[in-house]
Amino acid sequence: MTKYSRISAGVCIVGCGEIPRRHAGAIAQLPNPPCLFFASWSAEKAEKYRRDFDGFGSCGRPCPARGFTQQCICTSHALYVQHSKLAASKGAHILMAPLARTLEEADEIL
Repeated sequence: MTKYSRISAGVCIVGCGEIPRRHAGAIAQLPNPPCLFFASWSAEKAEKYRRDFDGFGSCGRPCPARGFTQQCICTSHALYVQHSKLAASKGAHILMAPLARTLEEADEIL
């Protein structure tokens, strides 16, 4: 299976700080890792992650236009509601921790 045939099962990692580096490293070590895509407000950071982890692509915005089955949101907690709504609107499964800063935000996300 080539990395291009795994796009439909791809994971978009949103945010390119230190925590996402750990997630990308763990995903890359899976026996048949899904295709990785990196999204960040910083196109340069996203592109660096793409090169570091042999990802499929990168973009300089928080949620790419193309769909991914999963999005791992690793941005500021203050942006979780906004980014989770974007990911959900694209039909993605969402992974983020913590879920939210408050019960109200958790209700809005769920």
